[in-house]
Amino acid sequence: ADPRLSALLAATPGVTWAVRSSSYGEDQADAANAGLSTTYLRVPAVEVAPRVADLRGMGVEEVVVQRFINPQVSGIAFVRHLAVELEWVEGHLEALADGRASPQRAVLSRLGSAWQSGRFATLQGLSAERLWGFLQGVLKVFHYVPGDVEWAWDGQQLWLLQYRPISEHGWRRHLTAANIGEI
Repeated sequence: ADPRLSALLAATPGVTWAVRSSSYGEDQADAANAGLSTTYLRVPAVEVAPRVADLRGMGVEEVVVQRFINPQVSGIAFVRHLAVELEWVEGHLEALADGRASPQRAVLSRLGSAWQSGRFATLQGLSAERLWGFLQGVLKVFHYVPGDVEWAWDGQQLWLLQYRPISEHGWRRHLTAANIGEI
């Protein structure tokens, strides 16, 4: 029923879409319960409205329609001001989500090599520095609330696929500028 949807679809012919749930039961300030509802990927424009209707019929309060990205590299990052924990795969993130691929892992930190692990070498033209800058920019937009960020690199630019506040995390994620001196 949102008139912006048909305008969006008409303005970008030939693009495929992701149609995702964004239910209040999934996305809350203090709880990220991803995956409670269905996500449709690679949806042609003519099928977007029926997929939205399907999700609404399942009781989903809100539905997100976003351009489907065909990435060269994609991943999940647990982002804080002092460090970023990365998991990534070549290609689309769905290979990681459905268990077909095992991710590469690394920790990047502004505190130096003693706080880093793994290695993020330049992949398909994406450097660790560029990814760090992008992820820290996302963190800044969300007022430095540590977040679980899904991202994709299409060979030209980085795309923000999803941001959720981190609601469960271990001791390393409790590091802040205020307590780093104590440590």
